[in-house]
Amino acid sequence: MKPEIRAEIRRALQTLPSSPAETTVEPPMLKTLYVPQHHARALDPDSPLVTGMRGAGKSFWCAALTSADHRRLLAHRLRRILPTMGTAPVRKQLLRSKVAWGFGEAKRNSEYPDARIMNELCKNGADEEDIWRTIILWQLSEKDQKLLPGANWRERVENLANDVERSEAAFSQFDKHLSSQGMTTLIVFDALDRLADDWKSVRQFVRALLRLALEFRAYRSIRLKVFMRQDMFEDEMIWQFSDSSKLHLTKVDLAWTARDLFGLLWQYLANADETGHVFRQHVYDTVGYTFIEQDGMFEVDRVLQINENFQRRIFQSIAGEFMGRDRRRGRTYTWLPNHLGDAAGHASPRSFLVALRTAADESKDLEHRHPLHYEAIKRGVVKASEVRRIEMREDYPWIAALLEQLRGVALPCHETDVYRIWKKAGVLSSIQESFAIEDDELASARLPPRKLDQGEQGIMDDLIRLNVVYRTSDKRINIPDVYRIGFGLVRRGGVRPTR
Repeated sequence: MKPEIRAEIRRALQTLPSSPAETTVEPPMLKTLYVPQHHARALDPDSPLVTGMRGAGKSFWCAALTSADHRRLLAHRLRRILPTMGTAPVRKQLLRSKVAWGFGEAKRNSEYPDARIMNELCKNGADEEDIWRTIILWQLSEKDQKLLPGANWRERVENLANDVERSEAAFSQFDKHLSSQGMTTLIVFDALDRLADDWKSVRQFVRALLRLALEFRAYRSIRLKVFMRQDMFEDEMIWQFSDSSKLHLTKVDLAWTARDLFGLLWQYLANADETGHVFRQHVYDTVGYTFIEQDGMFEVDRVLQINENFQRRIFQSIAGEFMGRDRRRGRTYTWLPNHLGDAAGHASPRSFLVALRTAADESKDLEHRHPLHYEAIKRGVVKASEVRRIEMREDYPWIAALLEQLRGVALPCHETDVYRIWKKAGVLSSIQESFAIEDDELASARLPPRKLDQGEQGIMDDLIRLNVVYRTSDKRINIPDVYRIGFGLVRRGGVRPTR
């Protein structure tokens, strides 16, 4: 590869997102919109429940659906990538839907009450289901003060609760009107773990919302779509309502295959502002593939999504074939997603992009005939693991507390060695005490271990269920690199954690 092309492609890689978390609820840039083939069901307005690990794209798709421009582009992309797989109803629904927020991370009190207001409403006697019904009717009516009178959310919820018959009639009228126009109103709900400061309240809000998501399936043109974390989905207490299994079985999971991750990478690189043309020409020179242009944007079509031979050759032209001087260290195309995956082999697009952005930054000072140096790719995995450690502390403080006690432990190891370390540190006792204290920071708005009452063995089962830990064929304990490195555990021959 010529030095100038190598530099330009590296510069394109340096434009990849570097943020460890998406905190915005604004729709993503159209030119970076990439649709994995098996995410089509998640985008279908008729799919009420979407789950995924952190960084899998729940907030991304939620925000994209709320934009008319993005829905039009999604309909076009689905036609391109799944031409023969029956996506016509989904595309039609996307084009004929109005989409509104029911809840999200941002404070949008003109559209829905934030968590503080919702909890205050409950303390003053409001029912969680009435709060959700008020939000839904508020969005259906496009904030019609005559239909839902009140100067604030408290008054609106009270008015709806005091006239149930009128509100039910309003839902039916909106459904008939939308159906007559061939339209659908879709209301999306995200960031449900932010609904309250304690898990008991979160459960109550989510259970009420899921009941309504099931109930509203009886309407033809009103749809609710709930985005939730996988661990929340697995919380049995949330599903304690009549006919919950009917909704439970509709779940769509936002899983990403290695092919999806590389397809996402091509989407970013092909549309980089100053260097996209260099990458597109390089891909043509490497595999003879021409990107399709529409409205000044370039899309990754079905061929480049599913052709692993093309994908491997393109990535090898960027990162070399091996993770060292020869094949003994592994091949770059498989090594990177494998080392970013959890115990189930699932890697998040966020971790993938952060690792590659870091690898591009680190490659600048390394002599190599490719844009990415294999040692820099290893450093990218270290960075992604450090980001995952931060996320773990936020989402599961009790897991972080357990793994931090294992810093310096060599993997794989025997379970009894892990239990001995935990007992010596008294970490399980601390976790048990923290969840017993209602206002403790560790317990707030976080799901406790399911088998906490079963001691070390139960905690280990929880870690395995969450794909943080796995048992090897010889019954020892191991931890995937995406967690191991960030928490400072070591593995012979593996990527070294930072000191």
